[in-house]
Amino acid sequence: MSIGIPPYLLLLIAILLIYLLDCIVVLYANEAIVKPHASGWQVEFGSRQPWVAGKRIHLLNPFTPLAATYRTHWNVSEHLAHADEEALARCARHVALLARLKAPIHACAWAVLIILPIAMLMWGALGFLLGAAICWLIVIVLLLRFFSLRRELQLGWGESALIAFECLACPPCAVNLLRKLSLRQRMGIDLVGLLADMPADRAAVAFALIGERTDARLLMMDDDTPEFAHTRAWRELIRIGHPRPAREEEPA
Repeated sequence: MSIGIPPYLLLLIAILLIYLLDCIVVLYANEAIVKPHASGWQVEFGSRQPWVAGKRIHLLNPFTPLAATYRTHWNVSEHLAHADEEALARCARHVALLARLKAPIHACAWAVLIILPIAMLMWGALGFLLGAAICWLIVIVLLLRFFSLRRELQLGWGESALIAFECLACPPCAVNLLRKLSLRQRMGIDLVGLLADMPADRAAVAFALIGERTDARLLMMDDDTPEFAHTRAWRELIRIGHPRPAREEEPA
């Protein structure tokens, strides 16, 4: 005797899966995710093993859709990088701009992930229609706010239209709008430079993971090439230097 699964339960599962899939980010081997934090920055790395064409995947925290989330990278060079104050200031202004989207995104998250599922489970088809109407109404309000910020976000009409279409066609994706916009914004900051302003324990963990990624890269390289020697020397800077990059001494 087979037990049928109620269709509205399947729809609820589909909504949650779509949202979780939308939280997945694909990163290059030398990329990481950073988020503004009260004590500096919070750094998150992708999977230890490559999944897609040598790239790594990372699942963003599904419970923090209002957290601005940026891509950053690290470059192999002769010296450890330092933080770019101008780039950090631009990032701070971008975070403040995105904060103006938080209220409608918060309402959208409640409508899509809480109100709609409860309405479906309690009232079936009628609940779905009412919940969906509320979701799309809030998404429209969110997109109106988004388009009012389009120029300040430096987005073209075509790019903005694609984002709007995705949100309207799939409201669970609208919940991640703030993170989508911040991920599109290139920080132009080397991750090693950011680590200089992080607490020592968190910086040490991040340096260890950068070293792990660099070791994996060295294994794939021919050890007779200048690039191998250059990369290995940079790796030693991380290994023997500090859990964070040392700053140049300022003249007295």
